[in-house]
Amino acid sequence: MRVLTDYRPPLLADSFWVTFRMMFKEEWRQNIDFAKKRHIALFPVMLALLSLILTVGLRYLTGEVLITAEAEKQAFSWDQLKLYMHGGIFAFSLSMGSFAFIGRVMVSQRAGGKNYLLAIPAVQPLDLVTNYFAYYAKEVSYYVLMLLVPAVIGMGGGILLEQYAGLSTPLEWASLPVVLFALTTTLTEGLALSFIASALFSRGGKWSYTIPAIGISIGLLGALQIVDIKFLIPGMLYQYSHQHWIPLVTIPFSFLLAYIGAHLV
Repeated sequence: MRVLTDYRPPLLADSFWVTFRMMFKEEWRQNIDFAKKRHIALFPVMLALLSLILTVGLRYLTGEVLITAEAEKQAFSWDQLKLYMHGGIFAFSLSMGSFAFIGRVMVSQRAGGKNYLLAIPAVQPLDLVTNYFAYYAKEVSYYVLMLLVPAVIGMGGGILLEQYAGLSTPLEWASLPVVLFALTTTLTEGLALSFIASALFSRGGKWSYTIPAIGISIGLLGALQIVDIKFLIPGMLYQYSHQHWIPLVTIPFSFLLAYIGAHLV
């Protein structure tokens, strides 16, 4: 029997889409391990409903319908709402982007009852770069579909209520794609930064203290307002400025960072 010793894993272009689709199926499998199918399906519906309610109540949140000066002081400004919205998405994406750590855990648990695609390169001829890059693309797509799109649909529902039920809202139809692209930009950036940071940190050595030092330094620069936080989160800058080149540059650059991170795992 002849043994093939010159076998090479399939290239990124050959295996990415198959791996990407299978990772979506794996995501569904992992979710139904913790919750019922109807609960998972109801999550974006409930998120859209919550977004609709908040959209209808925006005039109250921003103090546009309040009369007393004391009530106006307790209201949020539009800048604060944008900051909280992007800050929340950015913090969430940073917490969910540490794929390098997750991959190591999955490899150590591959002898259990269920295997994971991130652990496949350890036992099957699948390229590690393709695997991790497809995982990043899956995470971006999954959170856009499960979080951002339902939220924007809820905003659209709030605008419809203004037209058909007389409930006023300051949002306009033209603002919805801006919100979606701005939040997508923030999400992709946070996931990419977290992924490449976790990949470098997992290499150990000088990276084990360099990466935390860089993260703390950047956080302090933003918290102390030495650097405008909008320049640290381009998605927020886009929502303020409506300069359409920002997501067109930032989103591909985030994918490039993730691709580099996939080589560093």
